[in-house]
Amino acid sequence: KIYLEIFDGTAIADLLGSSKNHWIAKRYLKVPDSLFSSGKNFQDIQAFFNRISTFIKRLIKGEFSASDMTLVNVISDFNDSDLKHIFGISISQTRRGFDNKIEFLNGKYSLLIEMYLEGIRHGFFKDQSSIALSNPLELAKFYKDLQDFIKLNKGYELKLPEELLDKVKELEEIYNAFDEITDLVIQLYKTESKSCAYFARKILNSEKTRQLFGISIRNPNRPDGYIADEYFYFIEGKYYIIPNSITLRIQNPQGDYDNLLSKESTSEQILKALMELFEGIIDYVKKRYKIEDLSINITNNSQKLSLLDEEQETRKIKKNPEEIDYEILENHISRLKETEFSKNDPFLNRIKIELGKISRNK
Repeated sequence: KIYLEIFDGTAIADLLGSSKNHWIAKRYLKVPDSLFSSGKNFQDIQAFFNRISTFIKRLIKGEFSASDMTLVNVISDFNDSDLKHIFGISISQTRRGFDNKIEFLNGKYSLLIEMYLEGIRHGFFKDQSSIALSNPLELAKFYKDLQDFIKLNKGYELKLPEELLDKVKELEEIYNAFDEITDLVIQLYKTESKSCAYFARKILNSEKTRQLFGISIRNPNRPDGYIADEYFYFIEGKYYIIPNSITLRIQNPQGDYDNLLSKESTSEQILKALMELFEGIIDYVKKRYKIEDLSINITNNSQKLSLLDEEQETRKIKKNPEEIDYEILENHISRLKETEFSKNDPFLNRIKIELGKISRNK
């Protein structure tokens, strides 16, 4: 028999927790689980994570200066911490701390930081692939991996930064709406009259989509209820589409509208005009909702390849390009927001193939 006199429940929880003997405390000492989740050990781990997230946030915003030793000292303090191993962190500093390599999750992620007289440069990598820390979606994935790592090894649920989670939620809402509206437009030009009523009804019934992309309808309350031949204005009147005739027009500097597309348009004309419309929507979203203030660069080349699901694309693409399943566009059209519109862009070329099928055998 073992007799223990417990004066400090938190202390014994830390002792047993550090040796991974939670079950002893729970079964024999009747120490409640809540003591482990709220004890000093967990608080220290959460505090260390908060320091990491604050450090990365300041690094992204350029709030460190190469003219003082603050950044060097912060990294050195991380390196001296007994908690770094819990996050799988290893740190190497050369050039008296002006060159730094911080590895997370036992080398899965690497943060390189270099300090020079002209400024600070940094790069973030996952398994040798570059990741933009300025993208909240990518940063949230990194923190989620840290969270899963701690939960697996310590049983603790880290609390992620609420500000970041709010940004991710906002962006996902915009991205999902962008996916929907671009899919509606392409379906309209692919199937002509078969989808014009569906196009009109979906936009009429989606107040959020109209709000996000500056969409309005010339006469949404027609007595006959048929609005497929009304004007659907995009980007606060810069463009409008008449679904029934698949007409697309753009406003010129004089305030009049010039034709971009009609039923007589070729597939190349459709491709060019729709890409112009989609680019316009992206620019509108960036300016109106200050996406750039959230450190999002929608046309950043470094992001597009990491956001494409290559395996899914491989499964859906058939050997003959003319037989490509149109559904592939559903999975990739949203990537326009991460893609630079270049004629050599493989993603853009894929969209060209898909939009080329809208030629209606002309």
